[in-house]
Amino acid sequence: MNADEMFGVAVRILGVVLLCYGVQDLVDSGLFKLDYFILMDSNPSYYFIRGLLSIAAGIYFVRGAPLLVSLAYPADEEDEEATKISNSTGNKNES
Repeated sequence: MNADEMFGVAVRILGVVLLCYGVQDLVDSGLFKLDYFILMDSNPSYYFIRGLLSIAAGIYFVRGAPLLVSLAYPADEEDEEATKISNSTGNKNES
């Protein structure tokens, strides 16, 4: 396993963590709206929006965050050409 694959795994793990926090925030917003707990100077919509944003970011990271990974580890031109050739022939690039 090389560095860019390990980075991809770390990005996906971060995505799972963000998804968990997002679900927790959505549940908290519902419980706050039902008066299960009270926080001074807070609003349930804050938790709802924070939960939605965390879930959206988590889904992006779980799917591999292609823009972030390609920014951190840009592909070589030779790798891109080999991928194009293997995709056009239906074979997977095994390197």
